[in-house]
Amino acid sequence: MPQQDPSPVAIVLRTITLHEGAVEDDFEQFMLKELFPTVQTGPEDKPDQHFLLRSEDPYVWMSRLTYEIHQTPFPVWLADRVHEMYETVREKVERFGTQTSSEVFYDVALWRLQLGK
Repeated sequence: MPQQDPSPVAIVLRTITLHEGAVEDDFEQFMLKELFPTVQTGPEDKPDQHFLLRSEDPYVWMSRLTYEIHQTPFPVWLADRVHEMYETVREKVERFGTQTSSEVFYDVALWRLQLGK
């Protein structure tokens, strides 16, 4: 089994429903080539990863964030980091569609490993 980075990971999901008349190709190009390369909330050695997912409608913006923990698997400052990440780009994204609030999930195995459980 490959060695896994022991840093805890949070996965953030945010749906984006395009406005009527929005051009899907323009939106996809914007997200992948303009927005994702500029959204970075973590340290340089552990950069955020962003994915644009789709099956039908809506799109899902998935972010993989690494972070440090101490006594809680989901510290308040991580919630603030997620909120700030989306707020800084909200207007740009909403030119194309409507966003939902974020759903944040943390990796239980890595959290337990960090706490020696």
